[in-house]
Amino acid sequence: ASTDGNGLPAHSFALVVEGGDSTAIATAIQSRKPPGTQSVGSTSIVVTDSIGVQATINFYVVAYVQVYIYLVLKSLGSYATAYGAAAVANLTAAVRGLTIGEDVSYTKSIAYASNLTAVGAETFQVQSLAIGKVKFTGSIAGTVLTVTAITGGTIVNGMTLFSPAVSAGSVITSFGTGSGGTGTYNINNSQTVGSTLIIGAASAGVVDILVAFNESATMLDADVTLNVV
Repeated sequence: ASTDGNGLPAHSFALVVEGGDSTAIATAIQSRKPPGTQSVGSTSIVVTDSIGVQATINFYVVAYVQVYIYLVLKSLGSYATAYGAAAVANLTAAVRGLTIGEDVSYTKSIAYASNLTAVGAETFQVQSLAIGKVKFTGSIAGTVLTVTAITGGTIVNGMTLFSPAVSAGSVITSFGTGSGGTGTYNINNSQTVGSTLIIGAASAGVVDILVAFNESATMLDADVTLNVV
């Protein structure tokens, strides 16, 4: 049988749910499911209908995609800390407001951060923004990055590093003792950096975060690293 763009077979349906009791959800699906159709999903619940017939109901429980953003604002002279906090809050609210299956847009994220009142918007410019799915604690000695703790995500070769303390354009070139988590990694730029939080991003952070149909992006204010220059 043919499948659609999400890999779902013909004559099937997939529901993505957020919250609720799994058995109650499956029972509700069974009572409304069109005959002759197949439910698809990674969660399977056996339910019994009113005449005692059992059926397996499948559905997806939404999976959350953690997003981290490195935001650099250029002060225009009348900048105040409150404006930077507002930019971060706007960005967080926009990402958390995305619907299930909606990608995190790089260009829209810049607009979200800039969307302040007329007075606030005149105090800064968004100089750069990077979107990633990895955040960790690490230090750098020469060209060796030592990662001591992972906040979220998996480190990969070619990932660009973002932090106020890290030199711009620093990229992981190869694995040392680390293989995605804690350990050492080799980078291209020699520098000395004490233990600090670092965001890792693919494609230099200038990339949309793609979200599958059964996923939803999530982020808190604390997941945005703000650097004002």
